[in-house]
Amino acid sequence: ALWAGPDFTKKVRLPHSNVKEINFSPNEEYVLLWNGSHHEEHDDNAVRIYHVLTGQIVRKCRTPPCTPNGEDFPHFLWSKDGKFIAECNESRIMVRDTDSWEIIKDEAGKRTALKFDSLKNFQWSPKDNVLAVWTTEKDNNPARLTLVEIPSRREIASRSRTQCEAEMHWQSEGDYLCLLVNKLSKTKKRLSTNLEIFR
Repeated sequence: ALWAGPDFTKKVRLPHSNVKEINFSPNEEYVLLWNGSHHEEHDDNAVRIYHVLTGQIVRKCRTPPCTPNGEDFPHFLWSKDGKFIAECNESRIMVRDTDSWEIIKDEAGKRTALKFDSLKNFQWSPKDNVLAVWTTEKDNNPARLTLVEIPSRREIASRSRTQCEAEMHWQSEGDYLCLLVNKLSKTKKRLSTNLEIFR
C-alpha cells in the first residue's frame, strides 16, 4: 500500500506477494514491484507495474533473463522522463513506451526489439531519451559503443574497440559519456587503461 498527504494516510493498495524490490519511475507516475523469483521459475506475476495514483496494474511479466547492469536488480531501466522503460536479454533490448506499454515501432511500423549481438549492458542518458549500449568483441566483430535515440531508434554515434573490456559512465547532467577502456593482451591480461570522453 502507499501512504501520502499531510496526514500520511493510505491512498492506494498495490497487491503483490513476497515483494523483494521496489522501483519508482523518475516522475513517480509508476511503481515496479518484484517478488525475487528467477527467470527459470516462469512466474508470470514476478514483476508488476502499477499506476501510482489509480492503483491500476499496467503490466505484469516474468523476471527477465538478465539485468542491464549485471547485478541482481533492477531488470528494467526507466528513461529520465519516465516515458520509456527498457529491459534486455543476451542480444536484444526491448523498449516500451509507458502510454501503451507496447514495444516501440521500427521504421517499418513493426514492434520489434533492438538487436545487439553480444550485448553486455546498456544505460539511459540522464538528460535525453538516448541509450548507450556496449557490446563485447566476438569472432571478427569488435567491441562497440552505440548511442541510440529513442523512440526514433536512430543510431546517433558509435565507436569500435578491439581487445578490451570497458565500462560506461554518464556525466550527471548527461552532456558527456565516459568510456573507461582496459586494453587486454591476447591472454586477457590488462595492459593499460584509458578514459575516452564523448559528447
